[in-house]
Parts: sequence; C-alpha cells; structure tokens
Amino acid sequence: MDHNERKNLIPEWGISIVRKLDALIYENPTKDVLSQMNDFFEQSKQKIAIPIEEKEFDTYWTVDVHIPNVKKEQIKVTYNDKTMTIAIVHKEETEQYDQQNRFYHKEQKEYLRERTIRIPTDGEIDKMKATFTNGLLRVRIPKK
Repeated sequence: MDHNERKNLIPEWGISIVRKLDALIYENPTKDVLSQMNDFFEQSKQKIAIPIEEKEFDTYWTVDVHIPNVKKEQIKVTYNDKTMTIAIVHKEETEQYDQQNRFYHKEQKEYLRERTIRIPTDGEIDKMKATFTNGLLRVRIPKK
C-alpha cells in the first residue's frame, strides 16, 4: 500500500487533526515552546545538593544547613531510625496578559532540593531539635 492509498483511508477529521499537529510542531512559536520544554527536562536532570556541615561535640551532634532566601514554610525535615532528609520546596508562578495582542501566558514552577544524611548511631532521635534563624537550619541531636 503506497502513501496515497494510506492517506485515503484516513477520514477528513483525522487529516484535519494531523494538519493541526504538524502546524503545532513545525511553526516558529511552537519551536520556542519545544525549546522551553527541552530546557525544563534538562534542568530537572541537574541535582543541586544542599550543603551541610556536621559537627560533633561531647554531648551532641549538630547539622547546620545554610539556606539563605528560604522561608521556614519551604523546609521539611523527616527522619527514621538511620537517616534524616532535609527538603526545600520552592514554588514560582508568573502570569502575563496583553489585551491588545490577545496574549496570555501563565507559568508555574516547583523546585525540590533535598539531602539525606545518616544519623549517628549514638544519637537520640526522639530528642532531636531543629531551629531556623536567618537562613541557618540547625538540627541538634543529643548523644545517648
């Protein structure tokens, strides 16, 4: 079966959809959208570790996390018997509207950064405390 015979098997509404998809993929404005999508997926591959500083003292351990420009509501600390995970969620939303050109664009982004560390075996997890002041998250883990 050649190309023309296959084309005749497609109903008119199907041809219309194919034309619209072709226009969506190959027109210049769409190339910008495809480029943005590509950038998005490339960016998602990049893992940015949260820098931490662990210190041991006679009666406790501390984990300092320097995270400037982050609000307390964006931070989540979870733990189990052996590990502690610090996660930071950053959300952005932009909206543009141009009534003259009938243009509307809304974009929502969410970034998640997290770091998991081992809790010292002699740490008392149930007595662990965290404070957040001026961009410094400090987790204090007493020793047994």
